[in-house]
Amino acid sequence: MSLMRLLLDQMQRDGLPATGAAATAGETVTLFVCGEVDLASAPALEQTLRNAEREVTSEMVVDLSGVTFMDSTGLHLLLDARDRASHRGYRLRYRNIPAQAERLFEIAGSIDRFLSPAAA
Repeated sequence: MSLMRLLLDQMQRDGLPATGAAATAGETVTLFVCGEVDLASAPALEQTLRNAEREVTSEMVVDLSGVTFMDSTGLHLLLDARDRASHRGYRLRYRNIPAQAERLFEIAGSIDRFLSPAAA
């Protein structure tokens, strides 16, 4: 397990709001997200996401395994990221989507957009 993943896990255990941290391996940027993704935490998470996007050359992976809650604000944030990836020509994948977030995507009729990668 990476040091970044350990730090995010600790933040989650401490009950801190959603946050993200990015790591680059080769041409893939991975953004680890943990905590609650809601109206209060979305602005900071969006900035982290946009910062990570600047580093992407071919692929970005957003790991949602640390997310404990997501509301429609988080859904909107992730849909916007997919649209930017399609527009900018890099692949964006979401992995380890928690059941609560997956249900939110299903209700919004957008689950297919999350399960199939945005491709260049």
